[in-house]
Amino acid sequence: MSMIPEGMSEALLNSWRYVMLLAPVGFCWLLTGTSLPRRIVSDVFGLDSSPLFGMFRRMKDAILNQKREYKDYAYWADTTQRRCEEVLKALNSSREASIVANSTPLVESSDSLSVEQKEALDKLKKDRLNSLREIEPLLNFLDELLNFDSFIVGEEDYEERFRSIRSIYPNEFNGIVEKLLRLWDLLFNIVKEIEEEDKPFWKLLGPFVSKSIEETYLRLLTSITKRGELDSFFNYEKRQEEEKAKEMEKKLLELVLNTQVWVQTKMQNPIPYFQRSALHLFCIKYLALSYFRLSDEVGAIINEIFEESEERRNLIKELESKYEFEFKRENKENESENIQRSCDSLFLWKETMDKRGEREENEEKMMETIKSDARWTQSFVDDNNFFFIFFKEWMQLILSRKTQLKKKKAERKKEGNRIEWESFEGYYRMLGHLLVITSKQPEKIGGFLSDCVIASVTTRPGLFSFYSKVLFLNTPTDRFITVLDALSKFETWINAIDSNGVVFSDRDFDSNFFIRVLNVMYDFDHHQVVGKSLSILYSRFDIFEEEVQQKIFIEYLLEDKFDYLFLHWDEAVRNSFQQILVFKTGRINRSLITHPKEKSEGDEFKTKLYNKTEDQLERIKAIAHDISPEDRFPDTKKLYASRSLEEYNFYLSRFESWKVSGGKIPRMVPLSFIRAATKPNPPS
Repeated sequence: MSMIPEGMSEALLNSWRYVMLLAPVGFCWLLTGTSLPRRIVSDVFGLDSSPLFGMFRRMKDAILNQKREYKDYAYWADTTQRRCEEVLKALNSSREASIVANSTPLVESSDSLSVEQKEALDKLKKDRLNSLREIEPLLNFLDELLNFDSFIVGEEDYEERFRSIRSIYPNEFNGIVEKLLRLWDLLFNIVKEIEEEDKPFWKLLGPFVSKSIEETYLRLLTSITKRGELDSFFNYEKRQEEEKAKEMEKKLLELVLNTQVWVQTKMQNPIPYFQRSALHLFCIKYLALSYFRLSDEVGAIINEIFEESEERRNLIKELESKYEFEFKRENKENESENIQRSCDSLFLWKETMDKRGEREENEEKMMETIKSDARWTQSFVDDNNFFFIFFKEWMQLILSRKTQLKKKKAERKKEGNRIEWESFEGYYRMLGHLLVITSKQPEKIGGFLSDCVIASVTTRPGLFSFYSKVLFLNTPTDRFITVLDALSKFETWINAIDSNGVVFSDRDFDSNFFIRVLNVMYDFDHHQVVGKSLSILYSRFDIFEEEVQQKIFIEYLLEDKFDYLFLHWDEAVRNSFQQILVFKTGRINRSLITHPKEKSEGDEFKTKLYNKTEDQLERIKAIAHDISPEDRFPDTKKLYASRSLEEYNFYLSRFESWKVSGGKIPRMVPLSFIRAATKPNPPS
């Protein structure tokens, strides 16, 4: 029997053929998604694990990963659960093989073996290494999935990301929590085995290999422990009505406490250097989580370390006076958001623990161990890097739990300022400690301290002036290498801060001090230093609000330093300034000049920039026109005027081409590079 209906026209016949051709593809698409048909196939027919469906699912993952970027939680949860199952299966298999290897006589007596036995042992070691390396791509892919949380949940604002997700996708949410708990338990036990030096198998692999494997496991374990689903699940009252949920809650609390006890044990003794990059970082990041999850135990102990003293208060007052900044200030804009009042689940653990009433005996015992043994706190005293990493993680945890969706940069100006940081007891204590250390060790601003500086400026943009002053006022100006190094640190900070959506107002950024710094650099007149400063201003023009741009770009660059930069002896410096003029200060729709009524908010300042640029260029054109052929020894202005105008016109033509093609503003490129790239190859 034909599947084509009789009497169908040619057009309808073609449409019918397309439908019949695409139907199997659409059916497979549904079956590999999160829909009801897929669950029926999985539960009833068992086709979910077949090679054909596996291949189709991987194809679908690749397509949707590009188009949707996992923003649909149901799709993300389905993908993540499947990846979790793959990782669990691979890790369990590997662990079983390791247990067998531990009990193998060859491994146990590896010190006294014959040649044949050593060859057999080497083969065993090679096989185990290959199997462990095969797991690594699975772990890395799952780690990427677990670090994604930009889900679309509603229009604009929402109460709390994972609480909303839990109510909309209860099955997917609970499935993720169950998988995370299983993975946490398994990875934690494997890491503990690696840390036990008496295990023959890991000893056989050697410290370098075993620590490399441990690093991958700890990175994934960090991503698991930080997931918001765990906090939202634990602090959800209705889940206690379900028996399975009670078991999962008990397991979660057990893992939280066991991991904290283990972390404290590891931090009691100095950690060997080769472990710092993995174990050390994991312990610090976990302590930042425990500060909130176990606030009565871990949080209280850490707050005691940084308890405010009269000596510190006096030091901070001296710093405020010396570097002209405010340590504590009221939010005059009245836009702050108390993130604790907004009930993000990370900050509700204490409340939930109090409601649970009496604890079980093993829970109580672990709680007492955590509170009574505070030897690990010596790490904060002995190693400032420990504190820098901890405080950075602590601030980033709070910022990551804000209750608003991530918006475009223009819509999230000064986002860090909107949190009531004073509502977190430890914030000003730790911030004060950071400022005192920074002022005492200005030459060491870099590495972990630099990362902490960036995080603190995200919370308080006004602190950037303090750090900048400490950096530049303690930089010797008699060697260009030290000045260039200070500029590189400044650039690193401002790039990272810009990526976090911070925009500096005149209140936050001391533009007068920054102009004094530029004056010193321009008086020094080293072409690399001057070029570096212009490169920073070009790439981060938009990080400043208009009042700061007015002072730096109009009053300073376009008025005081125009001739110095536009007619500079070094071509690369001139090119840098020319590109600022073309792509930044001169970037304006010319219709705003001819039709002023079309201007919108912000266009008045752009017009001012444009007009000032044009006025200065007209003056330079007059200088160039005034050069006489008989003038064999023209002054500096006349010497470079014509050449600089030609270079400027070249960049202006690039600007016009860019306007037609669109896209991002081009990176700053010296003219010599462009000439070299477009120069024809010499004949062979």
